[in-house]
Amino acid sequence: MKKFFQELRALRIIMAATTLFVSISSFFSGDEVHFSGWEMVPSLIVPAIVPILFFVIWLDVLMTWVFRVDAEGEDRIRLGKILLFDLALVSLLTVSWIGYFLSLGG
Repeated sequence: MKKFFQELRALRIIMAATTLFVSISSFFSGDEVHFSGWEMVPSLIVPAIVPILFFVIWLDVLMTWVFRVDAEGEDRIRLGKILLFDLALVSLLTVSWIGYFLSLGG
């Protein structure tokens, strides 16, 4: 497991931690928007970060795919693992926030 986190490198680990925090925050988003205090974080700030993070993860999937095309051997295997990890992150983010964003539509 330690080797896998070394393969992910720092920026992907930060992206994964942010995704985990944002996904957990979906449980606290509620139906109301709060404009002051700590309630503002899950009801106003985090929902604004979700689409940005969603597209950042998909950009990482795209770039990893591009680099994987030319890679060979061990590097190709590493990039394949990173692809699966990114797809798991975007799936977690989608599943945890889909209800919130669908409720905005009416």
